[in-house]
Amino acid sequence: MTRILYGVSPIGFGHASRSVAVALKLREKGVEPEFATGGRAVSFIQSYGFKVHDVISEPVPFESRGKIVFSALWYIKYWFGYRASYSRMEELIR
Repeated sequence: MTRILYGVSPIGFGHASRSVAVALKLREKGVEPEFATGGRAVSFIQSYGFKVHDVISEPVPFESRGKIVFSALWYIKYWFGYRASYSRMEELIR
């Protein structure tokens, strides 16, 4: 069986649910995905029986009435989270 590492944004469940759908199809084709994500997406993806590495830390955007507020602050926090996640992903790939 072929294994792949599949990175998924942990913000919301939209990315995770689509990724699980793709992963289930990959599994049918003899490919076993392992996921790299974080936050609540970890337990969601694990509930489908996939191996998940909790290595990505991304801040959740600030919202008010369905709109992102303080977007500049979110981008700064995102950059710091990306830098930390990048090294953890690099370690995982090795």
